[in-house]
Amino acid sequence: MSKVSLPSIEQIKDQAKTFRAAQSDKGVNLSHSQALEMISQSIGFKDWNTLRAAADSQQSGFRYKLGQRVEGRYLSTPFAGELVSVNAMDDSQLTRVRIKFDQPIDVVKFDSFSNFRRQVSCSLTKEGVTKEKTSNGLPQMVLLTMDESVRSS
Repeated sequence: MSKVSLPSIEQIKDQAKTFRAAQSDKGVNLSHSQALEMISQSIGFKDWNTLRAAADSQQSGFRYKLGQRVEGRYLSTPFAGELVSVNAMDDSQLTRVRIKFDQPIDVVKFDSFSNFRRQVSCSLTKEGVTKEKTSNGLPQMVLLTMDESVRSS
């Protein structure tokens, strides 16, 4: 399947303005957000938020997509999960993601205490790693797609 290039956020907003004006000429009054929702659906997305996330992801060069299955390491613990949020950060080359783990991860390394997480949010580079490191110098999060993890096995 070939990757379809989305218009920029500015182009999508301009399309919504044009659509809204055309509808107004026909006597149909729409808010800007209603026009954005309709444009998003016409492009094939559920809603404006989903289209915005996809367009942000494409624009940032981030290779992971909303809803994608991923594997990797979080605090050196292997995991599998799903990307439930993907948002480009305006002020940097990072993308903010939230990952829902298939199995909770214990983020505490003491025998007498545990703290399990079902999901985590972090900021990743285009390569899918955090700039933040653990005390042993490894990135806090490293992502792989399911396909990459199979190939690297």
